[in-house]
Amino acid sequence: MSILVEKISDLENAIDNLRSCFNDFDFLTKCGLTVEDISDISGFEKFVLDDSDIIYFEDFCLKIKKSLVSLDDEVEKSEFDWDYLSHCYEDAVDKYKEYSNLKEQIEENLTDQQEFENVSIHQKDDIKDALLNYMIEENLLKEINSIDGEVYYLVNPELEKKLDL
Repeated sequence: MSILVEKISDLENAIDNLRSCFNDFDFLTKCGLTVEDISDISGFEKFVLDDSDIIYFEDFCLKIKKSLVSLDDEVEKSEFDWDYLSHCYEDAVDKYKEYSNLKEQIEENLTDQQEFENVSIHQKDDIKDALLNYMIEENLLKEINSIDGEVYYLVNPELEKKLDL
């Protein structure tokens, strides 16, 4: 799995957890945002970013606290779990920082033919394994097992030159 896909999935799960804090509640901010707007990464950004800076939890609370209403007649506004919201908010912010940092690094390194939405990144060992398997499948390398259990590779001369071995 691509590391980028993993980071996006982690962030989306954290956003879902944050939104679930409001299961029996809703709010309407001065900017017209509601719980439904915390549905994806761009919606999350509307809540937590102020001129590209992440706001503190206390400021997030100020956005929603006055307009928080219970959707269930049996649940009082005072029953809202602010501590759990704090936990979920901090988790989502941490995941967002990881995602946005990675996104920034990717965007800085894109070539003219690449777009952020169409690239994937992987760990070095995964790439090495995939390349090795590809080279074996394409008969660019042949695997040789020695008697002592070591694995060696027979490289054709053309590839040996290209790889500067």
